[in-house]
Amino acid sequence: EIVSQYAQNDRRVLPPSGLPLGNIQTGFSTTLYYYGPELSELCYPQDGATNAPYPFYDRWGDSYNVSTEFVILNQGRSLANLAYLATLTSSSTQAWTSVGAQIPVPTNTVPLNVPLTLTLQPPAGLDLTNARVVWEARDQEPVYGTNFTFAPVCAGTQWVEVEATWPDGRRVFGTNQFWADSPVVDWVDDCLPKAAVLDADGGDGWKWMTNDPTPYSGALAHQSTLSSGLHEHYFAGATTSMAVSAGNVLFAYVYLDPTNIPSELMLQWNDGVSWEHRAYWGANDITYGSAGTASRYYAGPLPPAGQWAQLAVPAAAVGLEGSVVSGMAFSLYNGRATWDYAGKAASISTSIADTSPPNVAITAPAAGATVAGVAVMTIASATDDIAVAGVQFQLDGANLGSVLTNAPYTLVWNTVTVPNGTHALTAIATDMAGNSTTASPVSMVVSNVTSATTLSADTTPPVVAITAPLAGATVSGSAITVSATATDDVSVASVQFQLDGVNLGSPLTAAPYVVAWDSTTATNGAHSLTAVATDPAGNSA
Repeated sequence: EIVSQYAQNDRRVLPPSGLPLGNIQTGFSTTLYYYGPELSELCYPQDGATNAPYPFYDRWGDSYNVSTEFVILNQGRSLANLAYLATLTSSSTQAWTSVGAQIPVPTNTVPLNVPLTLTLQPPAGLDLTNARVVWEARDQEPVYGTNFTFAPVCAGTQWVEVEATWPDGRRVFGTNQFWADSPVVDWVDDCLPKAAVLDADGGDGWKWMTNDPTPYSGALAHQSTLSSGLHEHYFAGATTSMAVSAGNVLFAYVYLDPTNIPSELMLQWNDGVSWEHRAYWGANDITYGSAGTASRYYAGPLPPAGQWAQLAVPAAAVGLEGSVVSGMAFSLYNGRATWDYAGKAASISTSIADTSPPNVAITAPAAGATVAGVAVMTIASATDDIAVAGVQFQLDGANLGSVLTNAPYTLVWNTVTVPNGTHALTAIATDMAGNSTTASPVSMVVSNVTSATTLSADTTPPVVAITAPLAGATVSGSAITVSATATDDVSVASVQFQLDGVNLGSPLTAAPYVVAWDSTTATNGAHSLTAVATDPAGNSA
């Protein structure tokens, strides 16, 4: 009589603690690959097999070959229970089936070598408390646990898989794919990409600088020519191109000339087809592209002048995800800017990640100084690796005046509003990322007249005059001496030089009143040079 294995199986029932037939997957290469032939024989034995492995279940005799025939060690030692339960159960009696789980990934693109934590999310109603959860990912060893923390080590497509198995045989399986890329790619710094073809328009040009300002990165930065209207310099056709992935952020660093601030900045990228990929900051003066599209994306206001700042824009906003960029343009309207360190970042978080606090120090008044009157000048210096967002002066821990968002960080305040005696003056500088630093306190003495004696108010302004250069003089060069004399019936609080009505340098609080002026920062032609002197009572001339 021929015994039907399937008919026999249909009459058997899986024990409550048994293992579903579906758990035998001969094609699941990462776990059972090496047992494939044995498992195939266990589940579907060949009739009349004469070579090992012999069928564990002999359907002709309806018996199990556990002692009367040779059994391969892999079967006898590792798979006996699995095979036994499988042959006792038909698929029609299975209580559960495999269901999918989810592995959420924060973004489509993650940075290389940065730890990423993934969590298994099983279907509703399944508790992972008693489950065995196994994770695998590209270039990673298997890991057990509900969470999986790893750092991608190779750029490109990443895969991750997870399987959770319960003691009663239930299981879930999930998989996901994402992209890993270098956190930051430096494309333009001290040199341009290979084979780049340079050009410029509007009176601009490629001018490489080693100082004034000091480059943000490396030894060189490139500076726009001081000009009116739209002017730009750019390159195209680079063979060392920049591939842009989903989620990437494009960036460049810029330094705005504080005495010649542009009204608008624009970055443009060329994908080998067109320049219709633009982002701008500030006013709406440059007419390229269509507003609200990838050809003209508004990225925000102008950054602070007189310091390096990062311009960053999502690649998706300018239509460059999945593209290869071979050209870049640096455009502005009026004024002058210096550019440095351009490229891409894997994500916004990595492009703007800034943990370095600014540097700040009180420069006036000097420690131990005695001050009095209604117009005391307080000055601080502040710098940051990216940009200073603001400086807040404090007197005895309380805010003094409003936050100053642009250099020079100078505040004129009334000492009569505080009691005579010793006070602590400090300043708090904050950068764009929210990092802050408090300057070392400067101790000063406030000494205002408090007797009942009636004093005449000081209404006499100082006397000030430019002593160099002479009126009508022709100057050139990067170190022109500008000097002035200033006197007052009480004292001179400060002297501020101005060129065409715009402050030239910081206020000088002590004689001699001399500054070195770089005349190359101004256009050729006639200019007006003045000096404003202020006394402690606030009178100025």
